[in-house]
Amino acid sequence: MPPRSVSSSSTDTSDTDSSSSEGEDPLVIRVHNLTRNVTVGHVKEIFGKFGTINEMEYSLNDPICDFPKGRSTIEYSTNGEAIEAFAHMKGAQIDGTEINVSLIK
Repeated sequence: MPPRSVSSSSTDTSDTDSSSSEGEDPLVIRVHNLTRNVTVGHVKEIFGKFGTINEMEYSLNDPICDFPKGRSTIEYSTNGEAIEAFAHMKGAQIDGTEINVSLIK
């Protein structure tokens, strides 16, 4: 079975936060070590508390063994929101397991 991923986008174009300037690459949150029980809805609910999610990728299955990969990539509407999510979720637990969160460009 080929790998599946879920991607969603928001059309919010508000310019209310000046923490990311035009032309600057957006910061992205990468989350690893999600358990099989964690759904895309869970990730949206948890990480959506820190701001508007512009785009999210959630890797559902590994193409070799058909198990969840346990990772997600989240892009917020501003870099300030991404930094806040990283600060709050670094070392956090979801479904009883500590997740690994990184901030990337």
